[in-house]
Amino acid sequence: MGNPNHFMLNRAPGGYYKDEVISALQKAVRRSDERLAVYWATVLDLEGGNIAEQLWKRMLIMANEDIGPADSSVIVKIKTLYDCWRGDEDEKPFGDRRFCVIHAALILARAPKSRTCDNLASVLYDQGARPKLDVPDYALDKHTQRGYEKRRGWDHFITEGSKLIQPDPALIERADRLYQTQAESVLLTGRKPIKESIFNRYALEEKPLPDPDEEELPPATDKDVTSMF
Repeated sequence: MGNPNHFMLNRAPGGYYKDEVISALQKAVRRSDERLAVYWATVLDLEGGNIAEQLWKRMLIMANEDIGPADSSVIVKIKTLYDCWRGDEDEKPFGDRRFCVIHAALILARAPKSRTCDNLASVLYDQGARPKLDVPDYALDKHTQRGYEKRRGWDHFITEGSKLIQPDPALIERADRLYQTQAESVLLTGRKPIKESIFNRYALEEKPLPDPDEEELPPATDKDVTSMF
């Protein structure tokens, strides 16, 4: 079955295929190569029309997929530049459209990178063996039916329901590695994620995480691998 996005761009110089240009753009962003990111982004913009719109759709996707929590402000910046590029109701851009495209490509390429959102999506949405978790006891406070039946009041809410725990940078780093390992396993083999790994905070702190470079996975096939840029 052919790729519906594999067609020659008509107006952009160079004689490129659309799917290959989009792929080259996203790979340049992932590698923080701003020169190539700007080059491929302008190819799509020069094509104009629906292709230029798809450029912005792809850049918004990259802001979540390849940057995400590494810099959550990036998606807001890309959306703002897109709005400037589109302009007002009369389709008059706010400033030079070219600057908006170049600015957006530079922001994406220069931003810190994280695949955490995409990795978690692969684990929680793309595979069919989601674990079933119990609602934790501390969530059953006075605002829930079961908490009411347990006669839990403000004392429980103050000690448990409103308890704050600050994020642990070391734990976040370990968790990101684990999300990556599980996502690769799901995409390549369709196997279930490592039992309890994502959802057990204490297991994450106490047990060594598998090294993605050392884990042996069977070779991928066309049937196993999800097609994505």
